[in-house]
Amino acid sequence: GPLLSQHRKLLSNGQAALHISLSKLQIIETAEITSAAETDMVAPRLEAAAEYSSKLLVRVTAKHQKVDELHAAVMADEQRIRDAQAEQESLRAQADAQLQAAQDAYDEATEQVVELHDEDINELRSYHSPPGLVQKVMEAVCILFDQPIDWKSARQLLAGYDASSDQEKSRPKRSLKSQVLNYDLSGVSDVVFNKLQYFKNNPSFNPSAVSQVSKAAKNLCMWVLAIESHTGMRRAFKMRYARANEADGVIMNIRAVQEAKQAQLDSARELLGQVKLQHEMAVENEKMLASQLENLRTKSGHCHRMRLALSLSKEKWNKRMERLKEQTMKLQGDSLLAACSVVYMGPLPEALRAEVLEEWKAALSDSGAAVAFSPDFHLHSFMAIRDKGGNYIPRKIQLDSLRKENMFLMRFTRQPPLLFDPSGEGFACLRALHPSHNWQTIGMSETGCISRALDAVAAGGNVLLRLNEYSINLNMLTHLASSYQEFLSNTSGAFDQG
Repeated sequence: GPLLSQHRKLLSNGQAALHISLSKLQIIETAEITSAAETDMVAPRLEAAAEYSSKLLVRVTAKHQKVDELHAAVMADEQRIRDAQAEQESLRAQADAQLQAAQDAYDEATEQVVELHDEDINELRSYHSPPGLVQKVMEAVCILFDQPIDWKSARQLLAGYDASSDQEKSRPKRSLKSQVLNYDLSGVSDVVFNKLQYFKNNPSFNPSAVSQVSKAAKNLCMWVLAIESHTGMRRAFKMRYARANEADGVIMNIRAVQEAKQAQLDSARELLGQVKLQHEMAVENEKMLASQLENLRTKSGHCHRMRLALSLSKEKWNKRMERLKEQTMKLQGDSLLAACSVVYMGPLPEALRAEVLEEWKAALSDSGAAVAFSPDFHLHSFMAIRDKGGNYIPRKIQLDSLRKENMFLMRFTRQPPLLFDPSGEGFACLRALHPSHNWQTIGMSETGCISRALDAVAAGGNVLLRLNEYSINLNMLTHLASSYQEFLSNTSGAFDQG
């Protein structure tokens, strides 16, 4: 019973351990196959992701270039607008400055005429045949006041009359200085302006030359030239302002083009942001796939190495598993043979043990009972299953099969056995097996050996009786056995038949 159940448990545990090892190997093999399959799946995905990232990078580069070009165009238009505005401001500033200078010159010339004394004007009017420069100055004055160009008309103008009126008495009288002071510069027509060019282009028509003849004529000469200059500047002012106003149109056109380009730039920047985001996501996906592929390859490598290492033991494990299954199938018969051996084999010599064991095997085979057993059964091989850790037979003790069986018999019998030990090795084996016990050796030839052995056993000691020093006396052994039976529960001694 105990041998069968204990061995069945040991064999079951052995099979379970082997099953776990084989299952782990199968798991590793499956993991290797799975890793390889996943690697084959991830590798093309990584390649496609890398290609997609590269294409997106090309698009990002192109979008960047487009944005840079549009930005440069917008900035160029902005510079054109600033240049046009600067030119516009310059034209207006020049026109204002030149017109203001002409106005200042005209105001000064007008003031010079207004400040003339009546005697100076009467002096001019007193000429019946005026000097040539005086004549020229007054012709220009008559043109400005739209009077006939002759000396008579000039004298009337100097007197304050309008020569264009037919009746002298009906002519309104207004002093020349008053007419000069209130002269309407805006009323100078193109015809008058063109007529004044004749005087302006005359080298002798200048205040310096005229001053040699008449002070009043000099001031009037200055006034005429100031009107011509102011009229010319006013014309130039209008032209410059017209050009400046044209610049407004140019600026508006450039601004419209710039706004269109700015809209394109904004759209291009938005597209660039989208493509960059796609590229960043693609790069992250590529990194994730690369990391995943690297992990799979590492895992596959580990599984491959572990599988190779464990595969070397797989065949051994399978063989061991088959042996355990076979031992399990024959466990009932082997346990029966082992129990018989433990009970009956102790006193028998080795040859007789083998003979008796074969008879038992034959008896089991001839009985017709469905009990399988190992044809090569030996007690020491069967019991060795229980002694994998060297708990029953210390590994430092080198024993043959007979002595191994004796050791197992001493360990697993309910009563101390009578063992056949012709070489007297029992004491050495027992000391090695139980080094902590205090063994007492008593020879059968010693006086009072039986009472001494019983006293030692009664005291809880461990006794080894040596019979090889004394002739075998069956009555003594019977007496010893019956006396010993009373102390059986307190002994771990052994009988040694020499």
